[in-house]
Amino acid sequence: MSYQIINNLPSDFIFSDKSNSELKHYEEWFKTNKEKRIKQLIEAIKESKGFENWKADFTPSSLNEIGSWIKQNLYTEKKYPQKSTSRNA
Repeated sequence: MSYQIINNLPSDFIFSDKSNSELKHYEEWFKTNKEKRIKQLIEAIKESKGFENWKADFTPSSLNEIGSWIKQNLYTEKKYPQKSTSRNA
């Protein structure tokens, strides 16, 4: 199993620009998806070489192991192309 990227996010992460209604909608989305997302993450970690015996008990040591897993397995991608800051004379 590969970790599923979130594809149903109701908004961007600029919460300061959101109305109370939009924030409430995001809160509901978060609560609805939280357990499923944690379960998917736990499964993805346990399927990774070297982490098969990892215990998801939320202790400091188990969280440290998640940090190691993240360093080995996660990366970011730019969502939008960068705007050019150079000017042609």
